[in-house]
Amino acid sequence: MGKLLRNLLLFITLLALLLWAAPQLIPSETLKRVVEAQITRAVGMPVEVADVSFRLLPSAQVHVMDLQLGKAADHAPMLHAGSGSASLELMPLLSGELQLNGIDFTVLAIRIPQYNGSGSRLLHINRMSGQLHLNLNRSRLKGVKAELYGGEVNLDAEISRAGNGSVVITGRAKGHAVEVGRLLADLGSHHQLSGALSAELDLTAGGTSAMALLQGLQVDGPVRMRSGKVMLNGITAGYDLIRFNLQTRGMNHSLSSIEAFSPLINATGDILVTGNYRLSGRLQAAGMPGLAGEALVGGTVDQPQLIPVAAPAAPGMGLHQAY
Repeated sequence: MGKLLRNLLLFITLLALLLWAAPQLIPSETLKRVVEAQITRAVGMPVEVADVSFRLLPSAQVHVMDLQLGKAADHAPMLHAGSGSASLELMPLLSGELQLNGIDFTVLAIRIPQYNGSGSRLLHINRMSGQLHLNLNRSRLKGVKAELYGGEVNLDAEISRAGNGSVVITGRAKGHAVEVGRLLADLGSHHQLSGALSAELDLTAGGTSAMALLQGLQVDGPVRMRSGKVMLNGITAGYDLIRFNLQTRGMNHSLSSIEAFSPLINATGDILVTGNYRLSGRLQAAGMPGLAGEALVGGTVDQPQLIPVAAPAAPGMGLHQAY
């Protein structure tokens, strides 16, 4: 019995040493190529990493440095992450599925192409965590949490491969307390709007490249902004609440059923944001004399303009305050 116990302990010790040493025996360049190939096949876009390390004890863990996904027209990556790690589930590998839990990436940047094709802007994410499940046909993002611009966005999405080699993305995102001013500044605006943004959005996109995905993007859902400021015609005014339904179709963004509430004036209307961030639409305002009435919306996101088209509305036409 004592000999059997000694042999069992020796076997366990040797197995532990093997599991510890095995990842060290795999050339880092080979491991890097395997990781790049598997992720590229799953998401349908080229992936490059500067370095990959792997361990089996005390749990299977993968670490990557300088991850780049996709390529824009200027060969810049569509997504860049400074570093990241994830726990690897071993049993699903037997059925051909890669499950990464406890994903944790830091210092991410997503490249957003400009409408006119001249350059791009970077959307910055401080940290992203969640789960990623990959197989030959699709990949699923589950419980992803992105910390950005003072708030957070929660995302569940699925990426599948179409027969023509294109990628199809479907998902749902919920944002909370994202600082609008900082977000718009990174996207090229100059602080014409501030506040805390919340939204619940359904997302779909399809294409064979980063630009094709952007052009095929569809977004639908309600958006709210609270406790901020907006600049119109050179005048900055505070507001309590702005809410609308967002509908994105490629490069065009429709803000319908807008309702804005502020201490001085309330407004309703619809606005379309088209190429080069140009604005068109109509607003009906009620409240402070001199500001009330109907107006056309023009200009750009950076320099919005209101052009009065009707006499001021009669007293009593204001909206009730929203809570």
